[in-house]
Amino acid sequence: SLLLAQLAGQGFSSLSNPALAHWFDVPVSRQNERLKELKDKLRIDFADTISIDSLFNDPNFQLEMEIFDRTRVNPESEVASGSKDYKWYREVLQIDKKIKEAPNFMRKYRDELRIAENKHGVDKRFIVGVLGIESGFKEGSKIGKYKAFNALATLYVVTPKKEYAYRELKELVIFSSRTRIPIFSFNSSYAGAIGCAQFIPSSLNRLFIGKYGEVEKSNPTNMTDCIHSVAYYLKSAGWKNSEDGKIHDKSSRNWKAIFSYNKSEPYVKAVIEIATSLE
Repeated sequence: SLLLAQLAGQGFSSLSNPALAHWFDVPVSRQNERLKELKDKLRIDFADTISIDSLFNDPNFQLEMEIFDRTRVNPESEVASGSKDYKWYREVLQIDKKIKEAPNFMRKYRDELRIAENKHGVDKRFIVGVLGIESGFKEGSKIGKYKAFNALATLYVVTPKKEYAYRELKELVIFSSRTRIPIFSFNSSYAGAIGCAQFIPSSLNRLFIGKYGEVEKSNPTNMTDCIHSVAYYLKSAGWKNSEDGKIHDKSSRNWKAIFSYNKSEPYVKAVIEIATSLE
């Protein structure tokens, strides 16, 4: 998930760093203590609304220890560190492939893209660019290798990222309740980014408004809802169509809006490259 570059400031870009391997060598006894702590906190916060025990007793629940693959590479971090350049980045992200696929996606969702552009004032080409990077135009509930609840619980139990993990777990429980979508139907990245647009749960609750303008009626695995929510996200971040001609300028509102989606300069450059390849 490329939204994870937003999390680099919280240490997620370093999860694969061998020097930090001791993070993940937590004894089983300590894991059990942290798991109990997590359950107790959630029980308190959702005492009158949700059966927390039913979530942890669900057959879908498990800790996802394989998320700590020490060979994982964060493309944005590699470029930011100077070890790789944009040419390498665009190859890793298969930008040429996405440029070829973008026109078909734009034709398929022509009407929804037009509606979202008119409603939110965001150039539809850049909505396409973001979705191309985030999910490669893939659709459906299978985007993401892990159950979001499991990934976030694992981060809480095994890493120092307890504050982030707990905040997003709470947001996930709330989002599931608001939308009435079963919580274990949400697949995610290792840090809990969900759906075609790769929103983390807190962003889902604040900004994933879908086609009908209501979080409660939206689904992050539905591409139509993602189109409208990406447009709304960029609008909320300051997008202004009158500045489209300045998109390559880092001082422009639109460049900054894309950067807010993923705080990475090569990411912004890749979105612009896909978007400006479209008519």
